Amino acid sequence: MDQRLLEAINRKNCVVFVGAGASIDAGFPDWEKLATDVLTFFSKDNPNIAPECSPLIEQKKYPEIFQVVSDCVGRENLVAFIREQFEKVNSHSELTDLLASFPFVFYLTTNYDNLIKKSLEKNGIAVTSLYNDPESLNIIASHTRNVVVKLHGDISRPPTLILTSNDYRKIKVDSSFEYFRMKLQSVFHMFDVLFVGYRLSDSHFEMMLEELSNVLKGSRPIFAFVPDATTFQIKDWRLKYNVEIIPYKTVKNSHKDLIAKLKQIQVFVEERSQTEKAPPEIPDNIQKAGQLFLFTSFQLKPGSIDFKMESYKAVLLFSLLDITKAISLEDLITTIPFKPTVTTPNFGSLLHIAANSLKETELIIIEQDNKISLTEKGKRHCEEIKSQAKYDKEKFLAQVALDVERSGDVPPQNKTHFVKLVQDCVELIFHCRGAEIAGVLFAGGSFDLKGSSDIFQKIKSFNEGLSSETERAFFTHYIVKVFSYPQSTQINFLSHLAQAYFSYHALNLDPDCKKIQSEILSQTAFFIDSNVIIPLLAKGSFNHQTAKDLFDLAKNSGAKLFTTRRILKEVLDHAQFAIEHAEPGKVRTTQFLRLALGYGGYKQNRFIDGFINRSDEEVLEFSEYIEDIFGRFVPHKLLNNPGKFLPDVVCIDPDSLGILDNESTEKNALAIQQYREERGTFRHYDQCRAEAEIFRIMESIGLGVRMPEVFCGTKEAVFVSQSPVLNRFRGEETKFVWTPQTLYWYLSCFASPKARSYSWQEFLEIDAFRHGFPIVNEEKYKRFFSAPIKQSKMKFETQLNFLKRIRGEEFTKDIEEKFVDAPELDKPLFVETVESYLEKEVRKVKILTAQDRRELEALRKQRRDRYDYAKRQRRARKRQKK
Repeated sequence: MDQRLLEAINRKNCVVFVGAGASIDAGFPDWEKLATDVLTFFSKDNPNIAPECSPLIEQKKYPEIFQVVSDCVGRENLVAFIREQFEKVNSHSELTDLLASFPFVFYLTTNYDNLIKKSLEKNGIAVTSLYNDPESLNIIASHTRNVVVKLHGDISRPPTLILTSNDYRKIKVDSSFEYFRMKLQSVFHMFDVLFVGYRLSDSHFEMMLEELSNVLKGSRPIFAFVPDATTFQIKDWRLKYNVEIIPYKTVKNSHKDLIAKLKQIQVFVEERSQTEKAPPEIPDNIQKAGQLFLFTSFQLKPGSIDFKMESYKAVLLFSLLDITKAISLEDLITTIPFKPTVTTPNFGSLLHIAANSLKETELIIIEQDNKISLTEKGKRHCEEIKSQAKYDKEKFLAQVALDVERSGDVPPQNKTHFVKLVQDCVELIFHCRGAEIAGVLFAGGSFDLKGSSDIFQKIKSFNEGLSSETERAFFTHYIVKVFSYPQSTQINFLSHLAQAYFSYHALNLDPDCKKIQSEILSQTAFFIDSNVIIPLLAKGSFNHQTAKDLFDLAKNSGAKLFTTRRILKEVLDHAQFAIEHAEPGKVRTTQFLRLALGYGGYKQNRFIDGFINRSDEEVLEFSEYIEDIFGRFVPHKLLNNPGKFLPDVVCIDPDSLGILDNESTEKNALAIQQYREERGTFRHYDQCRAEAEIFRIMESIGLGVRMPEVFCGTKEAVFVSQSPVLNRFRGEETKFVWTPQTLYWYLSCFASPKARSYSWQEFLEIDAFRHGFPIVNEEKYKRFFSAPIKQSKMKFETQLNFLKRIRGEEFTKDIEEKFVDAPELDKPLFVETVESYLEKEVRKVKILTAQDRRELEALRKQRRDRYDYAKRQRRARKRQKK
């Protein structure tokens, strides 16, 4: 099994195309049998069909056969017969059951049956079927989950069927299917692709592979389980389409060998998650909030921080949608159905900025007389999101209906009423606590309703509309479950509501929003990890400004920030490491470059990074850089007087709180250590002890344990860190940790418009650094390390000449190309590697030379011996003649 396929599936970035082979074991006909049955049935009254189609059967041109029959007896009659054949089959498929258990992003199929949908529903996953019409295809995006895309339609929807050769021609070249082809290409771009149940003789399969190969251009492989593929075919198709074929055997058209192979790899594949998170989007059913934010769902995602400006864009898009002709912005403002409830003197100017931004993205046109209207792209953009919102709501309600049906606690005649009550109750809860729930959902967690007496009063009011105690108990239990452990089919809809109400408060559209914001922040303690403090102190480091903005934003928002002495000790250790390695006169060397880039087992150090970046602006010794941060006598002052360096952070000593149980804290510290060791992130025990202390403090706050005065009024606690360890070390997913990006995103909605908007790229860089990828200012680093880079180029010329003598031109050419292609910063390290290689080669040459000398001496001795022997022979012959 190709390891890359397993990785793609486990990353939840793989879609599967399912062909006819997946339905055959369930009793559905394959193409050959279906075509034969069609000919047999219709030839009775139309004897001319059989002779015309006989050669097509031999050539396996089944769409052409259906075209002939359709032309002869009419498409309706042909489809009606095929539908009848499919309705005779009432079975399930072990193969589709297996595929439904894998965590594929979604499913695409050219089959007409509903086996995959039934298998998913059997697993408790409510799915939506999409077809090949633009309205359905609008929904497909990078975040789409739990859908079955019926590329060739459904037997129960005849207009969607792709059956005859004319139908296949249309999807390939007809302009009416241009959007279909574009969407298929976008799927190929977004996801890894696996094909199951297709034969190499299937011309449409080859057409899809050809299209996919053209899109990917060899950037990543395509995977396919293919029956009865020969070794030659496997190699040939790999060369032609970059497809990795995984062959299996069929016996009498049975695909049991494929089932066996899938079962073998199932143990290596993660189970389909019931709480899989999806990016937050915006709904269309929440009146004011939903209407306003409906059209920003493509922009409002993690990293797109400027909620206010994106929301002003939404105001324009929403207001223009129902206006048929161009309108001036001033006239449009008078028609806007909702405006901020607090005074916003620059509301009009902000809308002007939003309009120009929408023009740049080609969503609106601004005419010469300053009148504006939606472009075709803008209309399509809105329609796509409306389709997405409708689909996610339907999926949520379908999951509720499926859960209700499976519970057996609600009579069938009450099911529709029950589902509607669930929807209304969920929306009312968001109306009451939307911003608070949103903060948790945005952090990737789930909201705990326990202890929320006001919410349970709302649930109770809905209970009164149900007829029995059993229904009322199930209703309460189900609502709590929806919020505490939402299923993947529900999380999208919940996120819609969360973001709508969260942003609704952020724009001051609610008269009570300021009160709600201050309550949320005053009741939450944010504990700050060392990996958030270090870039704040490390002036000039790549994310120093991001960290500074976060702390400034927290201060302006009134957020309460805390840390502990052990965490500050980690910061001190980080600075001390830099001091020990940045020796005077040795910082512009290859060894220091390796350390700065985080190569050779080192971890990138933010103080070293800041020093290098600052040195580009002014000539500095490292001691001067550290003194600029900590003053004289350097970092030890951080522990003695943390308020001087972190004035907006309260440093606490956990031992003085009186809540730590040494035994349980030690136990948690060892569990964290084990978790880190298993994942290769363990550095030292103090790190784990610090996290265990934070865990205990936050747990105590959440349980309502009496705390010191510094935590007065605090009801919730969050750990702000780049590490998710506290969420997972106990083997259960909790919601203690927010990344600093999440906190900034959250607080920016409570702040003034001065909060800086960060690009998604900046947050990607921070995340990449967390995962061990070196993030540096390349130009500044090249200038700082210009001496070792220049020396490496000169040294490589010498190495190259030596290599040519001992290994030849061809080998040397390959080395030279690699050196040229290497980034400038890697060149000194490349030369060191070559130097090490050369030392080994020289030793080999020396050994060979010594051996050559021994062999040469032996040859010389043999030559002397032969000469002496010949000389004696000549003398002997002379004596005989005499």
